[in-house]
Amino acid sequence: MFKSLVDSPSDIDFINKVKSSHNIAELTEKLGFKWKNCGENSRKKIRERMRKLNVNFKDNKDIKIKKINLNNSGRIGITKAKGDISECAISLLFLEKGIPVSKPFGDNCPYDLIIDYKNKLYKVQVKTLHLLYENKTLSSKIITSTIGLDKKRIYRKYKPEEVDIFAFYCMETKESCFCLYNELLGKENVYFCRTKINNNPHKKYIGDYNIERLFLKLS
Repeated sequence: MFKSLVDSPSDIDFINKVKSSHNIAELTEKLGFKWKNCGENSRKKIRERMRKLNVNFKDNKDIKIKKINLNNSGRIGITKAKGDISECAISLLFLEKGIPVSKPFGDNCPYDLIIDYKNKLYKVQVKTLHLLYENKTLSSKIITSTIGLDKKRIYRKYKPEEVDIFAFYCMETKESCFCLYNELLGKENVYFCRTKINNNPHKKYIGDYNIERLFLKLS
């Protein structure tokens, strides 16, 4: 029973429950279970899902982010810096194809870039990909967050009027891919395989979602 209570909330609901809790005991109450009645395996399952989603309780203001090495030139441990690098990489890919790129002023827009393709403007949301499963898979969350009146962070899915294109970039492997909003409709996470798996429509191969494919979809 407890396993289903831990697994059943969507990622967004689970993140919001964690963010509004002070500790695991309070979190289990919000999941519909008494802390004193769950064993160590159940507590471990909660912690594992928290680590997977990189989320912590509201008393812990700072979440530790793994530092990564970029061409041995330095270390980056700031989420915004990672996002800036991904945006620059994606912008360069468009510019190399002769596509004008604009960036909205400020940080309040739900999209990161605007491209001008065949005299039509498209809103682009850039996401950073992370390596999983012995570096065989790339993944990214495709949710956004805002700060509510109570100063708590609220997570939600993107709306169709907010984004036209999702662009993904992995700093470790320098791989990129692109999807239209409708192709990821209803998803909170996306996964791309780095090796093509034949006859498996459920496994997205990153090489099949390149920028040339995007232009064909937009034409």
